[in-house]
Amino acid sequence: MARWRVVALPWRVDREEPPVGHPIIATYFHFNDIRQRWTHRVSQLHFLAIGPDPGLVRGRSRTTVILCERDEPMLHNIEADLARLLPRSRFRIQPKIVRASETWLAARRSATPVLFSPRLWGELSAAARSKPNVYEARFVFEPKDLEGIGATLGLSPREGPARQPLSA
Repeated sequence: MARWRVVALPWRVDREEPPVGHPIIATYFHFNDIRQRWTHRVSQLHFLAIGPDPGLVRGRSRTTVILCERDEPMLHNIEADLARLLPRSRFRIQPKIVRASETWLAARRSATPVLFSPRLWGELSAAARSKPNVYEARFVFEPKDLEGIGATLGLSPREGPARQPLSA
C-alpha cells in the first residue's frame, strides 16, 4: 500500500466469494485453493512467492530458536524456508509440534526464542504475543515481485493519486 497508494484488503481464502471487481494478489501457497474456489476470477488472479521476514534475524546470534506449528509437513516446510534466513552457523532451529499453543507457551519457563507459524500466531492472545521471547514466523512478499505486479496492473507509484483497491 505504501509503494503503490492502493488499498489492500485482506481476504480469507475460505470465504465463498472473492472481493468483487478487484485484482487479487495471493501466495503460491494458496494457488490451488484460490484457483479452484474462484474459477470465474482466474483472469484477475496474480500469484507471488513469499519468504520469511528478514526482520526475524535482527539482534540474534548463535542461539536456539523453537519453531512451532501443529501440522508436521507444514512445520518442515516453514523450517526449510527459515533455514535461508537463520544460517546454521548462527542458529539452531528446533521444530516443535504444538496442538494447544497458549497452553504450551504458558507452561514454558525458558527464555529461548519461540517462533509461531502464522496460523498459530493468529490463535495466541495479546498477552502471549507480547512476551519478549515470542515471535511470529512472518512471511512477506518479495519487493521485486510486488514491483512487477504494480507495473502489470498499471498502478501509479506512491507519488501519484490512489488508484483501485487490491485484495490479498
